[in-house]
Amino acid sequence: MQIDKDMIMEKAMAADMAEQVAVEEVAPSGTFSRNSMNRFIDSVNKLLKLFAAPAIAQVEEDVDGPMPAPLVKALMMFDAALGDAKMDEYMFDIADIQTDRDLMMVRGKLDSAEKDRAFRSFLAKPMGDVDEQEMEIEVSVGAPDEMEMTEREGMHRMPDGTMMKDEDMEEDEYFMSRMK
Repeated sequence: MQIDKDMIMEKAMAADMAEQVAVEEVAPSGTFSRNSMNRFIDSVNKLLKLFAAPAIAQVEEDVDGPMPAPLVKALMMFDAALGDAKMDEYMFDIADIQTDRDLMMVRGKLDSAEKDRAFRSFLAKPMGDVDEQEMEIEVSVGAPDEMEMTEREGMHRMPDGTMMKDEDMEEDEYFMSRMK
């Protein structure tokens, strides 16, 4: 099978152009001083480290018009991650960023999110399958006879009182049947 490198390059360039157009459509437009924009970029770069993403370059002059595309992409990524982490207190509407004051407000949210242990933990956790269900077991601490475990969906109580995932139990039953 022959791979047409020119066709692949064309498709990659078309995808890049489509991404650029999408970013330009959502890019906030306003008047931002160089100083405010660079402080904002510093905050963005701190948060980018948690994503293992490359830093964004500082601006050389005031920005009058749309925000730079790399900055918009980073903000979109942050907003999506904050939504996934259900951290609404740090979320922002990118379209509302139009002045230095707006930059300052979003910068405060980004700085707080960057320092939030729960958010850092969320970002450090490997992403699982979408279909994967989280299992919860509630355990109260006390003397062994006072311990109480609550059954959850996908869990089964064993005769000795311990909890086991149903899928693990099916595996154990299979192995036990092979032992007979």
